[in-house]
Amino acid sequence: MAAKLLLCALVIALGGALGYYTGRKYVIREKILSDFMALCGYMRNNISFLHTPLEPMLAEYSDKVSPHTKMIFDSFIASLKEGGEVKDAVEKSARKELKEGDKELITKLLVSLGKYDPDGQAAALNGFEALFDESRKDAAELKKKYYPLCFKLGALAGAGLAILIL
Repeated sequence: MAAKLLLCALVIALGGALGYYTGRKYVIREKILSDFMALCGYMRNNISFLHTPLEPMLAEYSDKVSPHTKMIFDSFIASLKEGGEVKDAVEKSARKELKEGDKELITKLLVSLGKYDPDGQAAALNGFEALFDESRKDAAELKKKYYPLCFKLGALAGAGLAILIL
């Protein structure tokens, strides 16, 4: 009987862990969008005042972002060096947590970099920053709504399975 109770507790914990893992996609999406929103402000300031070239600026900034965002940066920098397509770099490195609209927005931002004079680039970055903020707010709302729910449903599913085991 003690073994069954231990197994039931393990199943409930496993269900909660799976729910937690499932809910992480909301956290990751919000973090990536926040990183890109902050990148727009960082780049706008660097372009306006320091005139820093793109690759060193992104390489320096990639140390300040989450590992998920860093993968996108690294893939983009590699595509710049190899002359590859930005869209392919974003698709290859973007997480499944990102919506298609998020991937398109990231691609448009990265494609637009270096296409304008400093004042035009700063204005474009202002627009992208507003778009990323809007997407980030949507991601934060979804996280607030579904992240706690995922854990609870996972634990509940584990409890249901534990009842069947007993």
